[in-house]
Amino acid sequence: HYIACCWYGVRVSQVFEHMDPRDSWVTRLQQSRGREADFGYFYTTALHWSLTQFTPASMEVVPANSAERAFTVGVLMVAVILFSSLLSSITTSMINLRKSSEEKHRQAGYVRRYIMNKHVTLETGNRVVAFL
Repeated sequence: HYIACCWYGVRVSQVFEHMDPRDSWVTRLQQSRGREADFGYFYTTALHWSLTQFTPASMEVVPANSAERAFTVGVLMVAVILFSSLLSSITTSMINLRKSSEEKHRQAGYVRRYIMNKHVTLETGNRVVAFL
């Protein structure tokens, strides 16, 4: 939502006064539709655009000036960082899960070896192994 609002705000912002307000993604979208669009359509289009920045999806709305291009690059950099962090967290969790599983199997092997070396009865050995 916030990125979508900022994307729309880049167009309506007066921060970049040196830019022609007619050269923006909003103007190009209106021209491609052939008619004036309402705010709801602009919001949903901006929301759609913002979601495509975080996924491999694409859409017909693209930056039309340097401010929009700079904002797009910034959003993509944030998306790359967030995706990398997510991937790193998943990888770390999988490594920890694997280590935990390996440790459990190693300790179970020690118990089985102990049972065999000490000639524990089959019934008692089965009970101990079932408990593991």
